[in-house]
Amino acid sequence: MPILVVVDYKNNVGQDQSGKARAALSALHNAGIQVRTVKTFAIHHDKVVIADGRTVQTGSFNYSAAAQKSNSENVVVLWNSVAVARPFLDHFSRNFEAGEPWQTRY
Repeated sequence: MPILVVVDYKNNVGQDQSGKARAALSALHNAGIQVRTVKTFAIHHDKVVIADGRTVQTGSFNYSAAAQKSNSENVVVLWNSVAVARPFLDHFSRNFEAGEPWQTRY
């Protein structure tokens, strides 16, 4: 099963003054991961991992040092449930299709 990633365009490209987010997206793309940026929403704020169509990780946790060290965050992992994973996968698929493929820009 391929690894697919969808991220918010505005926060990761449009407002990325440091270039760190664009570099991270390029690193993922260069590793063979299909990355898309989505502009459809005011903010694409999903935080979900769907593994093998049957395990879901979701919650408020951002993948950042602040989330790990100083924020109040939550995360839940729902193991081995196609019935739970299916609506998350449908939602992800809709957003992936709405996104634009990322191309390394260096």
